[in-house]
Amino acid sequence: MAVERLSYDKFDSELQDFGKKHCPNADLEKSIETNYKLIFQARYLDKNYIKDSYGKAEGFSIHPVYWTKMNIVDSGLRKNQMPKCYVYMGDFVVVYLCCSGHLENYKDSELRKTALKRLKEILPQI
Repeated sequence: MAVERLSYDKFDSELQDFGKKHCPNADLEKSIETNYKLIFQARYLDKNYIKDSYGKAEGFSIHPVYWTKMNIVDSGLRKNQMPKCYVYMGDFVVVYLCCSGHLENYKDSELRKTALKRLKEILPQI
């Protein structure tokens, strides 16, 4: 199955800002690739693969949007400090929509609103 991970500049900026602020020595690109492999495994191959760090997001109607905890490689952060991300996982494409963490004092309802807004932005393009 060929599923392409598309870059999304708003997500990339958020993750870069999080990295600069909380884990400047972390390998963010490697972290995205590792997380992508994990959520691909969980979504398409084994539903229980990472059930504590991944799940179907609520409030996105028929759209396949999931949440995941991004394990940032070499960050020095504890598990509960890792950012939560919302990810669109279509049949042939995966797009990370947004992320934030407890270090940012995020509210999940606001993060979901951001994800929904960005989903509406990208759907016509994919």
